[in-house]
Amino acid sequence: DILILSDSSGVEITYKFVGFDLLTPNDTSIFYYQGDPQLSLLTCHGLFDSERLLSKFQPVGIVSR
Repeated sequence: DILILSDSSGVEITYKFVGFDLLTPNDTSIFYYQGDPQLSLLTCHGLFDSERLLSKFQPVGIVSR
């Protein structure tokens, strides 16, 4: 899947979905990430929001319009 983010100045960054992880609500390891640049989306998941779903996207392009 592809995700495109744009700002008010016309810059568009394209991201490719690369995977997801299921985390516990108290797992703070995502705040200490030390790898290549990526976009991370963290949402509640599971019965009574008992888990966190971390979707990871890798940047693949940038365009200034």
